[in-house]
Amino acid sequence: MSKQTSIEWFAQKDTELTIQFLEGKLNQIQLAIEKMQCLQQAKQMHKEEIIEAFIGHDSDTKENIDVAEQYYQETYGGNNE
Repeated sequence: MSKQTSIEWFAQKDTELTIQFLEGKLNQIQLAIEKMQCLQQAKQMHKEEIIEAFIGHDSDTKENIDVAEQYYQETYGGNNE
């Protein structure tokens, strides 16, 4: 079984939340809050995916992680996420 990407995870959570809303288990405010929290988590997961892809699985030394973090910030802006 392959690892679920941040995009796939977010799409699944979004669908689950929409179903909960349609079933009356969440109101509009709860839905908006839950979706925002999921989006923030997906952004963090995506950042970690980018960094992992940049440094590879065998090279997670502190220096390589710092370089990967810098690459992410320069490429995607980071926005403190």
